[in-house]
Amino acid sequence: MSYQVLARKWRPQTFLEMAGQDHVLQALVNALRQQRLHHAYLFSGTRGVGKTTIARIFAKCLNCETNGISPEPCGHCDSCVEIAEGRFVDLIEVDAASRTKVEDTRELLENVQYAPTRGRFKVYLIDEVHMLSTHSFNALLKTLEEPPAHVKFLLATTDPQKLPVTILSRCLQFNLKNMSPQRVVDYLQTVLTTEQVSYDQPALWQIGQAANGSMRDALSLTDQAIAFGNGTVSESGVTAMLGLVNQAQILDLLDSVVQKNAAQVLQKIEALADYQPDFSAICGSLLDTLHRVAVEQQVPGALLDQQGDLARIQQIAGSVSSEEIQLMYQSLLIGRRDLHLSHNARSGFEMLMLRLIAFRPAPPMTVSYDAPPQMAAPVMAAPNEQDSAYEAGSRPQSTQNISAAQDPAPKNTQQLKEEQEQQMVDAVASTTVAAEKVAQEEQVVAQEEQVVAHSEPLPESQRPPWEAAPEQTVEPEVVEPKVVEPKEELTAEALLVTEESLGEELLDEDVQTDTFVEPEALMETPSAIEKPDSVPHKEVGTLPFSVPQDANDEDEEEDEEEAEERAIADVSDPFNPAADLVQALGAVADESEPEQAVLEVESTAPKAPDTVAQPALGMPMPELNHFSELTMKLWWLVAPRLPLTGLVQNILMNSSLISASEQGVKLEVPLEYGHMLNQTRYEQIQGALSDFFQLSVPLIIDTVEETSGVTAEEFAASKRAEALQVAIDHLNSHPVVQALANTMGAQLVYDTVKVKA
Repeated sequence: MSYQVLARKWRPQTFLEMAGQDHVLQALVNALRQQRLHHAYLFSGTRGVGKTTIARIFAKCLNCETNGISPEPCGHCDSCVEIAEGRFVDLIEVDAASRTKVEDTRELLENVQYAPTRGRFKVYLIDEVHMLSTHSFNALLKTLEEPPAHVKFLLATTDPQKLPVTILSRCLQFNLKNMSPQRVVDYLQTVLTTEQVSYDQPALWQIGQAANGSMRDALSLTDQAIAFGNGTVSESGVTAMLGLVNQAQILDLLDSVVQKNAAQVLQKIEALADYQPDFSAICGSLLDTLHRVAVEQQVPGALLDQQGDLARIQQIAGSVSSEEIQLMYQSLLIGRRDLHLSHNARSGFEMLMLRLIAFRPAPPMTVSYDAPPQMAAPVMAAPNEQDSAYEAGSRPQSTQNISAAQDPAPKNTQQLKEEQEQQMVDAVASTTVAAEKVAQEEQVVAQEEQVVAHSEPLPESQRPPWEAAPEQTVEPEVVEPKVVEPKEELTAEALLVTEESLGEELLDEDVQTDTFVEPEALMETPSAIEKPDSVPHKEVGTLPFSVPQDANDEDEEEDEEEAEERAIADVSDPFNPAADLVQALGAVADESEPEQAVLEVESTAPKAPDTVAQPALGMPMPELNHFSELTMKLWWLVAPRLPLTGLVQNILMNSSLISASEQGVKLEVPLEYGHMLNQTRYEQIQGALSDFFQLSVPLIIDTVEETSGVTAEEFAASKRAEALQVAIDHLNSHPVVQALANTMGAQLVYDTVKVKA
């Protein structure tokens, strides 16, 4: 007897022998038990997951001679045996990939009307049905929708997206799932144990992963592995057969990468290159291993010892941080994608491994709040002795102190603090001396100006012609500013107050050299000049000259502005500008509150009615005491006044009043608006009418093709047309328009005329 491959020999013959697909089997078993059988079934899924197998078992269940229509066929009757052997006359298996023409489909459907020869049902099993042509699908539609009672269609496809929607809507569709590696390994263990073939567990896991969800592929690879291993399935044999690398070698390579041992990594890659491996496949194995390491880090104990490497996986997971594993996985994923771009696969793989070693996440930053603050002193080149002597003699004392503070010798915090205080004392003293000199110079300049101002003018004979005669005006008294003498000694409290404000500016030599204040700035500062209030006040009558009132107002405004600026400068905290900003924003918000209130009042004010869009709002409304007094003409005036908006208002405006009596109000709405009327909108219309009449209004709204009366919108449209005609007549009678028409032949474009309220 010839050898039968495992994929055919171990094809399941009953639903109980199926591996997986429980969601499909449950639906079919329940349908068979309850005799709720559909006439067309569609099984979709990837290759080798059991589509054809389930269809054949289902045909057995329908035609079993012993158990009848049952989910458990006997497997021994003639029908079951013939179906298993593929020679049952009433099971017509069609390969749609080879019979795609419409003529083949018509020939197939010619015998549908005839009763089955042997079985209970005539079953049409069409495999790869998505390969049929469009005409074939069209020829199949009618029969597939209403087949005879003795006909069942079983369709199988790997690409259901290519099927027409008309076919999908006529079938019960079942999507079969891929086989997980665990399920494949369990099934292979059963097969190899029954076949009495020795195997290694890691080898079965390699086959399960290489099968990629297909049980038929897994059985075919097992057949190949048995032949390759001379009757045994070993890990080394499967690895060599599939062109993979041993899992132990993958773990060794990953361990060397984790330890950042580049030399050892290159040695292992050289050892792998002797087997001419697929480096892209090695990248895939590394990715799988890194995935398992990440799972072990996040969910300890969740992994199974699939390939006998769980101990090493746990060791790597404990020695590497999760951030490094994630970065290595991402780098390896991108490197695998770009591996084909390298001129040599091995060199590209080596660069990828070296990249995994080079790029690692930065360690987390640790901040210690217990250590004392350290001031980093800049490293400066040592000058020669002549330059040092020259600088010591020429630079100010404060600058020398700063240079001494920049000594790279280590100092403790107390010494640094004392030196900073001494530097600030020197800086304040030098600033005070400069202010005294500037004040004295200003006094001399002021005295010279007074002498020049009080000097007698030259006689007219000696005056040059380009100088005009001086005006006979009385010069005002010049008040000499009094400079406040700075204190010679500064208290420690004042130094501490200014310590933070001066800060690091004193440590910069350039800033220190610019600390001298301009004379104008010193004379204008409040600390150097007395306030105007301290000048002796004179009576108005004793003034030697008169001042205009406008000038006095301007001076007062300037004084007020200067006072405000001084107050802001005194009050504002330079170390907490955020607080001042918050207060300023609060003040602005308080000032804007009245404006917002005014805007809210204006926005809440009732708007004027739009008498152009709704002319009825500009017409007088007679007094109505009861809704029974409504007529069609009154309805035109009432409908626009109801407080409704949007689609509900459109429905109401396009309604016509049919009758109004004590029993209620009856309206008609055209069909294009009636289909938008639902219970909520009906209640809104009824509520608006009830509020208008201040009593409950029974309301009936009928939807008709054409209303028997005039709707409120048609009435409004007629009024708008009348207003437009009046405007056109008014424009035509205007003298300017008539003059343009007579002299230039101008005409009024009626479409551009718009009526405004």
